[in-house]
Amino acid sequence: MIGMLLEMDYPKDIRVRKEAESLVTKGMEVVVVTPWKKGMLRSEIVNGVHIERIGRNHSHIKKGLADMVSSIFFINFLFYFRLKGIVKKYNIQHFHVHDLPLAKTAYLKRKLIPGRVLLDSHENYPELLEGWFLVKKSWFVEIKNKLLFSPKRWKKHEARIMPKMDELIVVIEEMRDKFIDLYKLDEKHVTVVSNYEKKSFAQSTKNMELDESFKFEEEVFYLVYVGGIGPMRGINTVIDGVSELKKRGQRVQFLIIGGGNNLYIESLKKQVSDLELDREVSFLGYKPFAMVNYYMQNAQINIIPHIRNGHTDYTIPHKLFQIFLSKAPLLLSSCKPLERIVSGCDGGWVFEASNPLDLADKVEEIAKNNDEAVRKAENGYEISMNQFNWESAAEELMKLYQRING
Repeated sequence: MIGMLLEMDYPKDIRVRKEAESLVTKGMEVVVVTPWKKGMLRSEIVNGVHIERIGRNHSHIKKGLADMVSSIFFINFLFYFRLKGIVKKYNIQHFHVHDLPLAKTAYLKRKLIPGRVLLDSHENYPELLEGWFLVKKSWFVEIKNKLLFSPKRWKKHEARIMPKMDELIVVIEEMRDKFIDLYKLDEKHVTVVSNYEKKSFAQSTKNMELDESFKFEEEVFYLVYVGGIGPMRGINTVIDGVSELKKRGQRVQFLIIGGGNNLYIESLKKQVSDLELDREVSFLGYKPFAMVNYYMQNAQINIIPHIRNGHTDYTIPHKLFQIFLSKAPLLLSSCKPLERIVSGCDGGWVFEASNPLDLADKVEEIAKNNDEAVRKAENGYEISMNQFNWESAAEELMKLYQRING
């Protein structure tokens, strides 16, 4: 039995769900250990995956307090005190830990299991924390972040704990190379399991759920962003780019789909208002996953405008491959993995990250070359069906477990 340790909700976490269900499909047993929230079952089985929820109601406030305590010692005490009983109940052989905050907890409890501790690094966690500091918060939160969640402090913790892990799983080759070089890791124990999408996602374009609340107009050129909304996503760059296109006499509509930090979203809305773009930019909020293809398919351009920094240069978003499998036109920023993948397969256009003028130039180029946009979209689709798909990523995960199981 593999014990996956997860601080987030399950089965909401897309990456963890795909990993757990893929392992079960291959005949392995998996239990995901995650905090319990009011209204959830303590134990259940979803698509063959056992779920064990622990603790008391893990509300937003309680999670914040727990994160503060955990960050003092880099130990999650909820998991620390509950793991012994769960290991015994499920006969857990390996700990598969999702992300850095739980790594030390699993390491301290490794004597409970006969197997190995695997750290699945979804993000460059210390660099991800830098994004927190880009969002204006209350004075209390600002002080808390500087004391407990400073990127420098977490980088030191990462340097201490990373070499102690038996196996490391990362999402992209750039992250693999960085960790091997930085912490002198044995490359045989670092495995890339990327955030690819299942090939079946391509079929969802045929059964996509329409959004009756929004109608696309044939004469309008649409840019669509789908995903979380935060400072590192680069949405402000797109808004400035739309302003530039408006000055050039181009009729463009930018649709922003997703949720995120409310204060940051309000700052984006103010930017839109200050630039007098209320007719050109629309915040449509969260949309169900089944509706995502409706927007991807109807957009003239799907855009991934991430700013370039120590986080975005070493990770990769699921939506890149969802756009590929949707056979939809793509424009993205020059973050290293994004540019490498898209340029390598000629699957879209790349603009200089955080440069709204270059973004505007690329939008005009795409608008004038529809046949080229279709060709590039076909390229992205083909390489995802043949190489960049979850089925191939799951094989890498299985090879890892076959190796450690002997």
